[in-house]
Amino acid sequence: MNTKFATLLFLSLIVLFSSSCRKEEGCMDPLAINYNPDAEEDDGSCLLLGCTNPTMFNYDPNANTDNGGCIPFINGCTDATMFNYNPNANTDNGTCLTAQQAAIGFWDVSPDCDDITVPVIGSISLNDQIPENIEFKLVGSKKNLQNTYEHLRSLGLENLANPKNLNIHDLEISSSDNDSKSSYGNSSFQYLTKAIEIVKQYPNSALVTGPICKKSWSLAGHYFSGQTEVLAKSCGVKNVGMLFTAKSPITGWRFNTLLATTHIALSEVPKKLTTELIHSKLDLFKDFCNTYSDKPTLKVAGLNPHAGEEGLLGHEEKDWLNDALITWNEKNKDIRLFGPLSPDSCWNSSVKAWNDKNAEKHDGILAMYHDQGLIPMKVIALNYSVNTTIGLPFIRTSPDHGTGFDIAGKGIAQSQSMIEAIKAAVEMTNNSRLLNTH
Repeated sequence: MNTKFATLLFLSLIVLFSSSCRKEEGCMDPLAINYNPDAEEDDGSCLLLGCTNPTMFNYDPNANTDNGGCIPFINGCTDATMFNYNPNANTDNGTCLTAQQAAIGFWDVSPDCDDITVPVIGSISLNDQIPENIEFKLVGSKKNLQNTYEHLRSLGLENLANPKNLNIHDLEISSSDNDSKSSYGNSSFQYLTKAIEIVKQYPNSALVTGPICKKSWSLAGHYFSGQTEVLAKSCGVKNVGMLFTAKSPITGWRFNTLLATTHIALSEVPKKLTTELIHSKLDLFKDFCNTYSDKPTLKVAGLNPHAGEEGLLGHEEKDWLNDALITWNEKNKDIRLFGPLSPDSCWNSSVKAWNDKNAEKHDGILAMYHDQGLIPMKVIALNYSVNTTIGLPFIRTSPDHGTGFDIAGKGIAQSQSMIEAIKAAVEMTNNSRLLNTH
């Protein structure tokens, strides 16, 4: 073998041998944008995207290449179950409040109460459903209303009426820090009392109230089972009725349910019901329905399942209710009266009339107790039902729902029932026939 050739062969082998032993270099971090799955040795070239600004909320200490997505710290309550939850906040600052805690200072509510008091007449969220020629006056605390407005604005709600632009009868009630529970209830009660006083001064006016917390009232020493009872006493009227009314947006039919008894325990209902009571409620119902129909059709629900089944499931219908309806109808022959009917099917025709223009209509149903009448009313006409006190010298309406304390201040409450209450008050006040019955 030639010596020169042998030397070249040897050098070639060395080069080939050296090349076969070299490891491939590259980025070995799988999180990097330039990760090389074939690399056997990291060459320090990994590019890790992220926020490289240490003053930002999402600063990534491992990132070496800024991705332009740095997010600043946004302080607030990050607990979605809290009253003042801020969906935009990314840093909890310890300010989270329960609805009960937050209500103090925004609304007049007892810390031990399950409901919230909204001490106003009218509404601060009016829209084009309300006639423009109506003059509103709100009774309550201007400070509380302004605080509420600012709070809801902070949640991103924009379509709100600024209390600064509203006609408010500002009523600041002195309170004691040592007895705050009763103070909140007293403020609520005084707002209603003042509103009644004002509406009495103006003919052709109406009162629209918000829901109240009865427990707050009792803590303040105002022992009324509801606003209806306060209204009756303030006006010196004994025979008043708690009527729930709603106009179907589908058919235009007005759905009415009157309660024979109101806020009493179920066990007390049979003791409270009498022939005289039924007659007085039917008298009120007749006067109300006559404003919409010359010959109203009224139905009366029985007290017991299947309206007593001729005494097998309860004796009240057989003992006196049947006769009570007969004697009243004999004196009011212009009324088509049906009952006592089985409560479980009494409102079936209401469902049909609410949804079908061609369905047979009735003008009202008399329920024996609170839940018997309110359950079908709220199921059929939820958000459109209005609480109306009939028998007063003026029109009074209220939304047909409680105070919704669990969602208070979150900006998610449904305002339709309040709007319907205002619309009903306007309609009834413009109805001269109805005013003549008050």
